[in-house]
Amino acid sequence: MLMIRRCECCAALLGCRAAACSCCGGRELSRVPVCGRGAIVACTVVTDPSGLTGPLCAIAIVELDEGPWIYAWVEGITAGPVGPLRVRLLRDDRGADYPHFVCCAA
Repeated sequence: MLMIRRCECCAALLGCRAAACSCCGGRELSRVPVCGRGAIVACTVVTDPSGLTGPLCAIAIVELDEGPWIYAWVEGITAGPVGPLRVRLLRDDRGADYPHFVCCAA
């Protein structure tokens, strides 16, 4: 389950790593679960510099269906997206830098 931040002052939903509310500046943030689905806003594919193994992974900015934008790893992308791509949470590894998503049907 993916958890994001919610401002206790104004109820704004924020990214996973927010330290303060971008709407009101509040610092009282709670964690709330989200559906784990969204759309890729931008991404880049990380490749092996030697060219031997092909694409390693994609790092993306994902707009969650609830609104906030987060950074995430996305599996199943081998080149920059041509059009809008939908993603769903594959796993949220506690302690990892970014949650892992996979491409899915709209």
